[in-house]
Amino acid sequence: MLRRVIISVAVLSIMVGLVQFTGINAGQPVPKGSPVPKKVESTRQMPVKMMDLEVGDTIPDHRLAGLYGGNVKLSSLLRPRSVISFFLPGCELCEKEISDLVSVACDSADFQYFIFISSANAARIAKSIPPNRPLLVLGDSGSVYGTLLGVKTIPLNIVVDRSGRIEKITEDPLTAEDYRKIIEFNRGAESRVKSDRSGSK
Repeated sequence: MLRRVIISVAVLSIMVGLVQFTGINAGQPVPKGSPVPKKVESTRQMPVKMMDLEVGDTIPDHRLAGLYGGNVKLSSLLRPRSVISFFLPGCELCEKEISDLVSVACDSADFQYFIFISSANAARIAKSIPPNRPLLVLGDSGSVYGTLLGVKTIPLNIVVDRSGRIEKITEDPLTAEDYRKIIEFNRGAESRVKSDRSGSK
């Protein structure tokens, strides 16, 4: 009897030690299908590869839910240069990205070059974005599109042209300067298109 008690105590001690060592919280299953927020201290510079997509490939099109209802085809939102950003509410780097965009965007048109996609529910997403800002935010319920692309960490930014051709894929958060350059590029591209149209009349 004493021997069984000693063995049981030893096994229990080993299990407690493993839980503490691995950092797993008892009764807290790891959610499946959702991308994992990248830690702030991470400085990984490895190239990102998703679904065998690389720079030069065309991102697959998909219908996503609008934050306030309705569905929209991703391809219909693309501008001369768009950024598709995968994010989660509560992710410090994601919220910093949104804050930086808000700080440099001068008018509502500037926000349309940036498409934010999240697998969180609409109420949680709405709480995480600044009020009275025309951010283009889409819901990806069940991480269907994120899983299709192979998104494993967030933030994840994919820069594409109007046709969906990938110009850049990065896990590094975009900065205010990055946003400023993309806004200026689009303004210039759209201004040239208007000029060409008026000149052809």
